Amino acid sequence: MGMQAQTYYEMLEVSPEADFHALKKAYYRKAKEYHPDLFPDDPEKEEQFKRLVEAFDVLSDPIRRRTYEEHIRDSSAGTESYRPGYEYAENETAIMDTCADDILEEIIVGNTIPRNTTLKTLMLDLENTEKFIRFREAKNLFYNGNIHEANALFETAIRDSPNNILYRYYLARSFALFGRWRKSEKHLQIAIRVGSMRIPPLKLTRFHNELAWIRKNRMGILGRLRARAKEKENRSVLLDEGEEMRRQAARTLEQIHRKQEKSNSRKLPR
Repeated sequence: MGMQAQTYYEMLEVSPEADFHALKKAYYRKAKEYHPDLFPDDPEKEEQFKRLVEAFDVLSDPIRRRTYEEHIRDSSAGTESYRPGYEYAENETAIMDTCADDILEEIIVGNTIPRNTTLKTLMLDLENTEKFIRFREAKNLFYNGNIHEANALFETAIRDSPNNILYRYYLARSFALFGRWRKSEKHLQIAIRVGSMRIPPLKLTRFHNELAWIRKNRMGILGRLRARAKEKENRSVLLDEGEEMRRQAARTLEQIHRKQEKSNSRKLPR
């Protein structure tokens, strides 16, 4: 079977049931075989490395991996006719303004957008490769329901890349799943602010919608707390008003009593 007919699993030499850690281990092992730094004048090795990066990119993303598996189940052509990224066009899964924005945001990893960056050039940089893979690990944990572990890795990703909008989004989502609305709101607000400073500015409609949803949930909780506080306040006011009424009644009775005593003293014989 030629290289073009191989599935991504075959390229990485892993089972279709391989978890993220198995994919990561296989990628690093295979990358050493084809890394362009080891073969600077070998176009074939460079192409193999590019295909390896492509395979890991698709399989390490839980959403794209599911779509890819559907493709190879429905086709006998393996990976040959598969176009990486087509699933974003067919399924409306964009988190930022467009799916291209999502892809680029993952690729840039850090705080600035290097000129002519591609996933291949990113993966040539060991430091950025580790950041990218850490985020992908967190994303796999998130979609597999391991929210606490995912949250910790998303927080690490944000410390490394504070202006990465996609990282902020997933961190906010993980906090929302804990019911930690204030933290979720904070990270969505930061992401929106970062997006507004991009050229051109990003709309981030999904972020605004989720921010409104979170605020509604927060207001629901706060509303109940405020209602309880208001109830106590009203009870306190009623008690104060009742006490004041009793005092006024006592003063009125005292005044009547004094008038009666004064009137009686006038009637006494001298």
